[in-house]
Amino acid sequence: FRRVLFRSVSAVANTPDRVLVVVNDTSALSQEIGRYYVQRRGIPTSHVCHLKTAAGEDVARETYDREIARPVSACLRDRGLRDSVYYIVTTAGVPLRIPGTKGLQSDAASVDSELALLYSDMASGQPHRLSGGVPNPFFGKRDVPFSHPQFPIYLVTRLAAYDLAGVQAIVDRSLRAANRGK
Repeated sequence: FRRVLFRSVSAVANTPDRVLVVVNDTSALSQEIGRYYVQRRGIPTSHVCHLKTAAGEDVARETYDREIARPVSACLRDRGLRDSVYYIVTTAGVPLRIPGTKGLQSDAASVDSELALLYSDMASGQPHRLSGGVPNPFFGKRDVPFSHPQFPIYLVTRLAAYDLAGVQAIVDRSLRAANRGK
């Protein structure tokens, strides 16, 4: 009984309507990856957030706020997805890093980690602190099903490889994968 119950909870949490795909429209690769992933995974088109930002690896904090964080927040809020989306999937062509100061109180960050914090920013109406680390509320909770608002973050991942064929292979292998263990 416990195994069946766990499977059903897990299956509900991992449906395509739990995913928001972030595509940078200034990058042809990002657009192609987004289209392929959405089609193969059956992601609703309303769960695709289109950005227009430079496709470089680094993005200034002000540009991140204006061209990435605000549009992604608007997609989640305006489409009523803030609480139902658990996963944000970025594509190659979306910047990777926000440069900043160094040291223990650094304000440098990865774009993925900043997107993870959008849920708490939106829910509280206040931006998170920029300097120093922010604890991950889901760390060490692998046996607890992920849900909002219990875990006030998004789980963020990136679809990237050397080229489109590499990303397509990753997506296709994931669809064939089967959990054979505990």
